[in-house]
Amino acid sequence: MCSADLRRPPSFTDQLPWMEFEREHGTFVLEDGVSRALLYELDPLPSEARPEAYLAERAREIQSALSALPEFDDAPWVVQFFCNDDTELSGAIESIQSYILECNANTPARAQEILGSAYTRSFLEDLAEHVRIAARSEGLFNDDAVSGNRWRARKRRVRCAIYRRFPPDYDFARDPMDPLEALQQAEAGLMAGLREAGVGSRPMSAIDFYTWLLPFFNPAPDFATSIAEMLALCPYPADDEAAG
Repeated sequence: MCSADLRRPPSFTDQLPWMEFEREHGTFVLEDGVSRALLYELDPLPSEARPEAYLAERAREIQSALSALPEFDDAPWVVQFFCNDDTELSGAIESIQSYILECNANTPARAQEILGSAYTRSFLEDLAEHVRIAARSEGLFNDDAVSGNRWRARKRRVRCAIYRRFPPDYDFARDPMDPLEALQQAEAGLMAGLREAGVGSRPMSAIDFYTWLLPFFNPAPDFATSIAEMLALCPYPADDEAAG
């Protein structure tokens, strides 16, 4: 067989800048092998039925956080926000299980007793079935009386990337800080500013990145009946495989 037959066909994913995850620093290496990025998942602010004054104040605080980033003529800071509605809600079940474990951290036997009780198992099974039905493409029901929209369970997910993309001839000696230290300092200031606006954040790992973009590029896999099943069939590879 010709080696050309074994090559992967062209893909849009070839245009993505993310090449590697550095676990030691929690950074993502861009395609130039020099630039690094930090990715965070943000907690979206509730905006429904909020007064205009509240929304304007939150917008001002977020703008202030972004404006506080240092300015550079070359290789300026880039902050990108990615927003999508996630219909994979099985994490709701896992969060309840984690909550039980956290509340009974000092009495692990009690935690296992609660998780294993007939009541808890029945409740989680019923909730899982409700989430499955509510998150399906046809939704739970059509709101013909008020909005005319399909009622479907979704979770708004917001992710943020911050990085500087350095040109090939960039002179790092003129910067007062190491690029990694500068990235960490800029990220800390940005996240602190967002917290002032009420926006929580959580750093993303390689697994978080994988479970975000795999469903994004495979929204309707023909080998799985749900996103959860696809992620179970195609889990994040082991570290040695991921590095290869």
